[in-house]
Amino acid sequence: MTTSVAIDGRLAGECVLSDELRKGIKALLRNLRRLGLERLLLATGDRREVAEAVVSGLSFDALRSELTPDQKVMLVLSECKNGPVMMVGDGVNDAPALATADVGVAMGAGGTAASAKIADVVLLVDRIVPAIEIAQRSRSIALQSVYAGSAYRSWG
Repeated sequence: MTTSVAIDGRLAGECVLSDELRKGIKALLRNLRRLGLERLLLATGDRREVAEAVVSGLSFDALRSELTPDQKVMLVLSECKNGPVMMVGDGVNDAPALATADVGVAMGAGGTAASAKIADVVLLVDRIVPAIEIAQRSRSIALQSVYAGSAYRSWG
């Protein structure tokens, strides 16, 4: 994005701003799919051109840009028709969608208090893949305990 700067009505210069992807984003998306996440969407308030440039070459299933907080909520509600929805966000504008999703995950390290307060899960470090792996393993152990307890009770 290019922004012009003027002093006393005269062009003084231009600032060129761009978002950079974190290292390892392709591996992250691949790992999320490996863990069973079937549909990956990027929902952002950024302008379409900026969002398209950022996600170019990445394996997102869809991109929604220029979204207001209420539009993010509507997107989450729409995606709920396809199954459980996990929303990951870090800003004040993500808080309503985090609250609406089946699981809201706030990225606390760089996020705001509003998103952290409303989310179901707050990650203090940006390590979503290990968090999902731990959650899946915990669920598996809990289910095994229920099944084993039920079987033991019916035998006894």
